Amino acid sequence: EAGTPQAIERVAAWLRALHATPPPAGLRRVDYLETLLFYCGRLEAARVPRGLLEAAQDWRAALGEPPRLALCHHDLHHSNVVDGGAEIRWVDWEYAGLGDPLMDLAGYVSYQQLDEDQAAELLAAYGQNGAITPERLRPARQLFEAVATVWAEVFSSCGAIKKQS
Repeated sequence: EAGTPQAIERVAAWLRALHATPPPAGLRRVDYLETLLFYCGRLEAARVPRGLLEAAQDWRAALGEPPRLALCHHDLHHSNVVDGGAEIRWVDWEYAGLGDPLMDLAGYVSYQQLDEDQAAELLAAYGQNGAITPERLRPARQLFEAVATVWAEVFSSCGAIKKQS
């Protein structure tokens, strides 16, 4: 259901409200390239996909500095949503922080496997303001997916370590 027009509109409205919320003082800044480097540092070099870090630096450069920082959830996975019908609520705020609002949109598009038309619909419903564009969404999504992929490798690695001990 995540790709239906109704769901897209509801998520876009929720994200607009979240990103307009004044963030609490002292909230950490989340940069996906730094996060990727952190996770890669937790893996054996052979488990880091060849060329990933170079590509990630290119994606981050293509994004440039965020036009603004906002309170972001950073983990809009379907298992983190509670749909009460009248409103939706997101849980699991472990990765929340100050960030580029585009990264929340990229995460939703990626996790929900929205196609190009659905992604464009999400951006339109969110309100692009010139900073949230399909051209910026592409590298944002690639960077988000790189972090998710390496996080899964780190998680898998930790599970293997636990089983051995």
